[in-house]
Amino acid sequence: MNDPLEIPVGHRCHLGDLVDELAECARGGERGDRLAERARSKLAELLRSRKFDRCCVPEYLAVAPKTFERELHIPVASAGPASLDARVLLWPVGSKDAQHPHTEGWAVFAAVRGSLAAHDRHNGERQPERALRLREPEVVHARDGITHHLHNRGDEVALSVHLFGT
Repeated sequence: MNDPLEIPVGHRCHLGDLVDELAECARGGERGDRLAERARSKLAELLRSRKFDRCCVPEYLAVAPKTFERELHIPVASAGPASLDARVLLWPVGSKDAQHPHTEGWAVFAAVRGSLAAHDRHNGERQPERALRLREPEVVHARDGITHHLHNRGDEVALSVHLFGT
């Protein structure tokens, strides 16, 4: 499977502010589970407010093709403290990512638009396919022993937000 494409989009906005806030907490010594939970909570708050939907989603969708075989990555913001990284993933119709482990730190991700499904393996054991619930951020820690891949099950471009850190 081909590597995903990275598309730079000059829209930092709300996710950039969230990374700045998390970086400030990390500079104060917050790491690991506490920082991951703060990221999950703050992302949930942002998505509930619909500010991201009104301001940012149109900017990101503007670069998305209707169909493609892989997800498209939009790097949004990063910060040195706690190795923070925020990106938006676009999921054209028919796209999927490669099976991948989460081997370092934590990841917080949420489907924002569309119909995304996950195929998870916990410690190598395959789990049933599951639909990601819209606007409900999930946390995955390296210690969870999870590998997974996501794919677009719908007939429109899907969009998800991903935050990574240590």
